[in-house]
Amino acid sequence: MGQMLRDLGIEPAALLINAVSFVLLIALMKRYLFGPVSAFLEQRRQRVTEMLDRAEEDRAAAAAERAAVEESRAELLEQAHREAEALRQAATGEAEQIRGQAREQAREMERLAREQTEREAQQAAQELLRETNRTAAAMARRLLEASLTEERHRALMEQFIADVERLAAGQQGTP
Repeated sequence: MGQMLRDLGIEPAALLINAVSFVLLIALMKRYLFGPVSAFLEQRRQRVTEMLDRAEEDRAAAAAERAAVEESRAELLEQAHREAEALRQAATGEAEQIRGQAREQAREMERLAREQTEREAQQAAQELLRETNRTAAAMARRLLEASLTEERHRALMEQFIADVERLAAGQQGTP
């Protein structure tokens, strides 16, 4: 076999040295190059795996926190709706109470105005009666002072009626 290799231009001793050198190179590379590189790659793989695990945990925590926030938001909205309804009912109650008080005040003002109107009407009636009495007394005095004739009597009666109508018209126009 040594001759065959020489015929091919290969020196068997050089081939053996090259083969041993290659095996030695592989052993040295495995120990000093592939070992640290493999260790570095393994550390890197572990860090990436840890980072992915942490990212998944963070995503799960964020999802849980989001769910908690959504639940809290829903509770707050429900509470706000309840409070708004309570305020609306309270306002409605207060408005009804104020309307009731306003109705009572309006009734009282109406009653007072009616009483005032009745008093004024009574005063006007009394004043009209006094004026009528004065007019009748004045007419009676005129009758006694003057001689009464049929024409004179009619004129005095028409005068009396005109005076009463004038007084009544004056009282109606006065509030």
